[in-house]
Amino acid sequence: MVVMVAFQMTMEKFIPSEFNNVDISSLGTDIIGLVGFGAIALHARRMWPLWATALQIVCLGAHFSRWASITMSPVAYALIRSVPTAVILLLLLAATVRCVVARRRGQVDVPWQDWSMLAWHRGRN
Repeated sequence: MVVMVAFQMTMEKFIPSEFNNVDISSLGTDIIGLVGFGAIALHARRMWPLWATALQIVCLGAHFSRWASITMSPVAYALIRSVPTAVILLLLLAATVRCVVARRRGQVDVPWQDWSMLAWHRGRN
């Protein structure tokens, strides 16, 4: 999310946001989010990265829809490209609160998947 915000703020200086056409800076930001959350989802043993990745796909769908439909309302485009990102922030907040509460209760589970160990175990069987 930090990289997404930094990219968006940097791009706003050069290419201001617009809602009448595809917003190039937001498209780039959403691609960064998709790649970042997708990479986390591949290695995390949590559900929120999968949901965040799926919501980034929705954001990318908004850009494609705007590109494909000249008659799309600018308000609809603004909402469909922005609301999923806000939901991701809420997911991150909920996941953080859940993790803090679980750790205070002494419940700690492994947050990352070790794919090399999984392959090693499969090779032994």
